[in-house]
Amino acid sequence: YYYGPEASETGMILLANLGANMINLNISKSGIPRFTRDVALGGEQFTKEIQKRIGVTFKEAEQLKKGARTPDESQDIMIKDVMETAKESIASEILKSINLYRSTIEDTKIDEIVISGGTALLKGLDQHIHESLGIPVSVMNPFEFVEIHEKSIDKDLLFESAPTFSVAFGLALRREKEEKQE
Repeated sequence: YYYGPEASETGMILLANLGANMINLNISKSGIPRFTRDVALGGEQFTKEIQKRIGVTFKEAEQLKKGARTPDESQDIMIKDVMETAKESIASEILKSINLYRSTIEDTKIDEIVISGGTALLKGLDQHIHESLGIPVSVMNPFEFVEIHEKSIDKDLLFESAPTFSVAFGLALRREKEEKQE
C-alpha cells in the first residue's frame, strides 16, 4: 500500500477506508500490510440516524450530514450531536485497531493515519481523530500526484470528492502494474 511519493519507507501508516457500511483498517510498514481489521460501521448509519431523529428522507439526511442546515435550530443541534457521536465512534474504532495491533507486536508507533472513503469527507473528522489519538491524520487524495487536464475535468469537484475514489484508484494502479508484468 503506497501513498504518494512522500510515503515513509520505514514508517507505520494506518490506512482507514471509511465507507458507507464498513470501515477497512490496514496498518502497514514499509508498504507491507501488517494488520487488517474490518468494522461494520459507516456513514450510512449516521445518515439513517439523522433521518430517524428529525423525520426527513434519506437524501435530505445525507445533505444534512454533509453540512446543510435546517430552519429549525433544535434539529441542527440534533444533527450536530449525531455527527459528534459519529466522529467519536470512528476515532474509537481506529484506537481499538491500534490497541489490537499493539497487543500482538511490541514497540509499535503509528506515524500517520490516512483516511479515505466517502465518510472521510465529514467536516472536521481528520482533526477530531488527530486530537483524540495524538497521531497526524491526512485525508487521502489519490489525484494529488496525477496530472489533471483541467479542460475536460472540473479539478475542484474532483479534489473535493477525491477520498471517495481511493479504492478504485488503487485497483486501477494494481491492474496497470499487473499488465506491465505480463
